[in-house]
Amino acid sequence: MFSKILSITVVLVSLFTYWYLWTISLTKISERHTCPYCYGESYCSELHKNVFLIYNSLNAIAFNLLSVKNVYFANNGEYDVVIKKLGSKSKLAGLGEQMPIRDNTIDLKNALMNPHRDFQVCNNLTALHFLQEFNGKNRKNLWTIININAEPLLLELFNHKYFAVPRLIGYCGRAVIEQHSGNPLNSIENFDWYKRAKVAKQLLKAAEQFTFGHAKFRLYLTDISPDNIAISDDLVVTFVDLGHGILIDKSSAILVISGSHYTEPFNDDEYGFSRQEVCGSAISDHNVYAVCKLLLSVTAPWPMMRNGLLHSPPPELNAKDLFEHIEQCVYTTEKVSRFKLCAKIQQILDDIVVQVL
Repeated sequence: MFSKILSITVVLVSLFTYWYLWTISLTKISERHTCPYCYGESYCSELHKNVFLIYNSLNAIAFNLLSVKNVYFANNGEYDVVIKKLGSKSKLAGLGEQMPIRDNTIDLKNALMNPHRDFQVCNNLTALHFLQEFNGKNRKNLWTIININAEPLLLELFNHKYFAVPRLIGYCGRAVIEQHSGNPLNSIENFDWYKRAKVAKQLLKAAEQFTFGHAKFRLYLTDISPDNIAISDDLVVTFVDLGHGILIDKSSAILVISGSHYTEPFNDDEYGFSRQEVCGSAISDHNVYAVCKLLLSVTAPWPMMRNGLLHSPPPELNAKDLFEHIEQCVYTTEKVSRFKLCAKIQQILDDIVVQVL
């Protein structure tokens, strides 16, 4: 009797699973019917023809079956991809109530300048110069992306070939497709120390690149955390969530009299920043401070990596200067240049890693 009930249960569960997987088809996920108030349609043909959801890991199963964060894991026949809706179901559903009568530069600029958005531009000139970068893009698509999540635009602006960001593959409806970049930073928490040192160097380099690397803009990330940083199998770092940030145009920044912005350290268990101070300066050390404070310091606050990424150094390692520089990067009260400290830390890490890896 028990075995019969078990068999029936297995059949019912299998049927339910099959039905559920069918109902979350990529056609339904993409919501192409919402266009032109969508992200775009550049990848629709490939999405519906060559891409399929995958269930080859607990992470993929959880995200694909439970719609965690409205993110899905798939494969396009060549490599794994991530399909992002960029917003919650309620946020996407409420977009229709915000649609403008016009689709002009004023509407787009106003959307960018909204102080309640996770991604913010520092001033009108930055907003206008940012929009000029996308003159060839459909304005309804542009308005939709700005109002939901500006991340895809930043991926276009800060190309993966030059910055530690995902490769943007394309758009379909209200879905953006990116190449899968790896597992969260916390997945290497117990890796060999020297491998973690290699990753730490990349984190600092990326902080510099977002600050200095673009010809026209500086991007300051305001939601740096292990969940928002991916590590590939060959230990390549990718910042996978750019939806929270501050953008300033370099040409407008040089007009600011106050010069460099030094990020004042907060209490041990706190992390904060001042958008007004970041935007009110030609350059800020915010990115370097955030990496040191949240990822590398032994006092990194929860839920960041416990005791920092470089915890538990091997006993044979003589790296007193390394850890002193990291803590100085966080807590210095002498306004020592964090950029100089960042360079010193990277050099020390280079010297250590090159001897081992």
